[in-house]
Amino acid sequence: MASRVVRCCLQAPRTAWGAWSSCTYRKSNEDKLVPDEEVPHMASSLASVQYEGVDGLRRAIRVAILGGNLMVTMSKWLAAVLLRKLFVMVEDTFGSGESLLGNVTSPFWKAIFLVNFGFFDTLALAIAVAVPMGIFGVLRSALPIRLAGTMARARRALLVDISLNSMTIAESNYSASFLLEQIYMLSEYEAETKYVRIGEAQRIKVVAIFCIIVFWQGSLLSAVMTGVIVLLELVLRTRVIAPHLEDKSELTRRVHDLILDILRGADIVAMHNAESKEMQALASVEAPGIKIDRDTSRAILGVTGFTLFLLTVTMPVLLAFSWALFDNIEDAREAANMLFALTAMLIILDEGHKSLNRLSMSSKAEAAYRQSLAIVEPLLAAGQAALAAERAERVMTGNADKTADAWPPPELPDVAVGPGALSFSHVTVQYPSASAPAVHDVTFTIPRGTSMAIVAESGGGKSTLFRAASALIHHEGEISFGDVVLDDDTKQALRARMGFVSQDSKLFARSIRDNVWYGHAAEGIAEADDAKIWSVLTGLGLASWVESLRDGLDTVLTSEQMVSGGQAQRLQIARLLCRDNVQYVLLDECMSALDPVMRTAVTRALKQFLRGKTALIITHSHDTISDLCDTVLDLGKLQADQEGAITTTRAYLAGINGMSRIAAFFSSITGDRGSTRR
Repeated sequence: MASRVVRCCLQAPRTAWGAWSSCTYRKSNEDKLVPDEEVPHMASSLASVQYEGVDGLRRAIRVAILGGNLMVTMSKWLAAVLLRKLFVMVEDTFGSGESLLGNVTSPFWKAIFLVNFGFFDTLALAIAVAVPMGIFGVLRSALPIRLAGTMARARRALLVDISLNSMTIAESNYSASFLLEQIYMLSEYEAETKYVRIGEAQRIKVVAIFCIIVFWQGSLLSAVMTGVIVLLELVLRTRVIAPHLEDKSELTRRVHDLILDILRGADIVAMHNAESKEMQALASVEAPGIKIDRDTSRAILGVTGFTLFLLTVTMPVLLAFSWALFDNIEDAREAANMLFALTAMLIILDEGHKSLNRLSMSSKAEAAYRQSLAIVEPLLAAGQAALAAERAERVMTGNADKTADAWPPPELPDVAVGPGALSFSHVTVQYPSASAPAVHDVTFTIPRGTSMAIVAESGGGKSTLFRAASALIHHEGEISFGDVVLDDDTKQALRARMGFVSQDSKLFARSIRDNVWYGHAAEGIAEADDAKIWSVLTGLGLASWVESLRDGLDTVLTSEQMVSGGQAQRLQIARLLCRDNVQYVLLDECMSALDPVMRTAVTRALKQFLRGKTALIITHSHDTISDLCDTVLDLGKLQADQEGAITTTRAYLAGINGMSRIAAFFSSITGDRGSTRR
């Protein structure tokens, strides 16, 4: 019998091992995210898009957890059984009277104490249990790391997919860097803590079952007392500790806000010799923290000390209960067996106590995990739902995307994009968190081959209009490039004929060549044309700077400090000027960081590039309007339905100059009167 049990224990880990070894990824361009067979069936949760094998990994982990908990509890039980057999051996060897422990007639006690097993049979069984217990422990530690890595890759790929192919992230209140940090936190918790907590919670249940089987009277008493103590601790923490923690959290928030405010204006603080003042302000805000920390410590000390006292009292109460229970038993053998049942229960119960402590120690990590999960999962689910709807429509219309990494690159949708006018018809844009539209019912047309400046007060919706035309945010109404209406099906084809430079000087942490030549790979041009790049850089006044760098075009822009604002803007403009087949150009304050000399050179290059193209140019510069634009649209007047919203550049500048002369005239009159009064 012992040999059969040993074989069963040795074979137990095979289920978990087989599940682990069968967990293989569905390879798609180095573990990219792969949707289910039919896009329309994708659900709005992260689980609907995952690597094949994640479910297998989860099952393997749960098998390892259950097997490990069973083996650990069995080892404690076998330790108690071996201890009893040692007492029986001592009693048989040195005892002179009737044996109390050796004569067991009850089938229940025979099963509990493995009476039919010899000492060495039981010892062999205990050693055999240690083998699968070790294997389960290894799997329990290793599998979550693999699962967490798989889920982290899935989340990161989904985040990038959503960011590039939907507006979910752009319209949310979270930045991509913040979400990446949250995904990292989720991965770390899932790799190190999540399944440890699941295992400890399950071990408490297994321990409870074993304890009830071995000594149900004492187990029920322990369970009731522990439940009451835990409930009492929860109430005390809520009423006594929680208010202090809330005060501490609020103070920490205020301190962090002040520090960030000071650091944002560090240069201003230094230039006004206000360092001491700001340090005093920080000390003033920090001052209540001493009392809050003291009160919090006292509250935690009181509640924790009281709880530990009650837990400590549990053992004496249990022993007193056992004393009363044994005192009413007349059969000495029955009392001896119950005594060893109590011993076995206490040995097994120790594992439950350890698990309860581990759960308590990781409760804060669990709360932080759930907070991050509440941020990341709904956002990814919403983005995934948007992608699923879009791709389902493409599947039904026969325009499903091909693999994103394929080379040569996939052909763009069969949309004929030719030169033409850029038209806005009743365009409205409202951000999800805004109470009013940023742009409302805008209708105008930029004739083919002309450039129109868009002017408005700050916050007037110029950049919003720019992003809508770039298909970077959702809009209502219709935006047309020639005969092609901008929508999800045509945006890729339109972007292939569209060049743009935004006011944000964003560069990749890649070489100068890669930054300037970026986008050509999507057009099937893999090799960069260095001659063209150098020609463009020369025209923009960047060639001498690049030549001075040790690696030239191969210099990797690893940090923002490597380039000035003006250089970053000119590199973006160089990226535009290297593009061929561009018919529509969108520029948003693209020369705001340039000095007058560089502005002249860049304007000359842009003027030549824009010849024959339809361009929307957002600018505050009258020089840019004069040099590059044929017409001017006052967006504020247009949305207010005022006359003269669209004028020629000459008329607009004449009006501006006229207003300036009038202002100067009244200023001179006011100044003369002031001089007279003085």
